[in-house]
Amino acid sequence: MCYAADSSARDYTGLDKIDAFGVSAQTASRAFLRWAGTLNDSAPIIVMSHVPIHANRGDNPGGAIWADALNEVASEHDIILMFGHNHTIEEKAMKGNLSNPQENNPDSLNFNGSGGPMPNDSITHGDIPHDSISNDSVPQVIQNTVNEQYYYLVLPGGLLPVQTANRTVRDTITIKFFYMNAGYLKLGYASTIKLLDSDSDGSFDSYKIKRYTVSDTVISYFGSTEIPNPVILGGYPH
Repeated sequence: MCYAADSSARDYTGLDKIDAFGVSAQTASRAFLRWAGTLNDSAPIIVMSHVPIHANRGDNPGGAIWADALNEVASEHDIILMFGHNHTIEEKAMKGNLSNPQENNPDSLNFNGSGGPMPNDSITHGDIPHDSISNDSVPQVIQNTVNEQYYYLVLPGGLLPVQTANRTVRDTITIKFFYMNAGYLKLGYASTIKLLDSDSDGSFDSYKIKRYTVSDTVISYFGSTEIPNPVILGGYPH
């Protein structure tokens, strides 16, 4: 997620540089698509990614590439992507350096996962395009850090401002997968997913998603969305 293309990672020296599936979104997403193509069932797929897809910090230029790959596979499988990483944004908000993450903001996501444009956006075209499956708007310049809790749970059919290979540009698209914050170990938050077979036909068809904390705080909603916590969501037709 941290590199859009292999060429961008040529100076990277981390241990995962030798990962057989690739060090960038370019190669790793292709490996994911090849793997998904070998599946002979429609079982749900849960993806764990430390770094998110949505645009906020500018440090995940592989976001749009991965969003396209996940959208493609979501035509055959329910996909739930869980992310972390952005606890620093939350901490700054708690210290008053950003807007209160709990404040009621008209741009927050509603229950069906849709959302309006982010505040103070100006429109421009990115200089590094990606192959978008569902490109609902022209790319937008990232000008400010937005409420991270908008993205605690976004449902299939919702809009998500994804980070493009150009670190200053995001591209708002319709996602076909479940997108949620896994929690932040440092801040004492986590989430669970329970796969359900509501009609007892031997296949998972719905999911109970719950966010919890080690403190005594009652979490009534998923961040700044209007989605109640916990929530049971049905699978989506393919």
